[in-house]
Amino acid sequence: MIIENMEITVIKSARKTVAIQIKPDGKIYVRAPFDMTDSEVRDFVSEKTDWIKKTLRKFEDLEKRGGNNIPLTQQQLNELKQKAFVYIEPKLKKYAALLGVEPAKLTVRNQKTCWGSCSKNGNISINCFVMLMPEEVIEYIIVHELCHLKEMNHSKKFWLEVEKIIPHYKNIRKWLKENGSQIMMKNVRQ
Repeated sequence: MIIENMEITVIKSARKTVAIQIKPDGKIYVRAPFDMTDSEVRDFVSEKTDWIKKTLRKFEDLEKRGGNNIPLTQQQLNELKQKAFVYIEPKLKKYAALLGVEPAKLTVRNQKTCWGSCSKNGNISINCFVMLMPEEVIEYIIVHELCHLKEMNHSKKFWLEVEKIIPHYKNIRKWLKENGSQIMMKNVRQ
């Protein structure tokens, strides 16, 4: 299927929801239920066109910086950390207010194995490489860590807190599992 000069592969399966998956190489997949018509898929993709283009641009920027095999220089890494802090801090405040929690401190790091963490003291740490991801993924990571201020585990109560703010968090987690490690592996300095 081609929509606005974008080649999109539609994969139908026994699922209940529709989701868009964009790979770092620019391939776009729409995963849809069997009973969803081509017209409905087109409408769904049309609604998400801006998000798709924005995500594709992020991957193109990553590619231009040598994201395939060359990690960022120390200067680029420092700039990314600074950009991440400026971007994340207001979102952290916004979602903390919605959840009724108060994080002690925000730190932006270059982490090798995780996208975020929350200490028992209420310190939130976010990986600077989240800036190479779609906005909804960044917001999910922020909300995830803030929810640990209510539940320091991954219990059912924890996921209910996440779901209150991000009802479609399961789709985002799936995207993160399928794409996150590629982003991290391409950029983490050894």
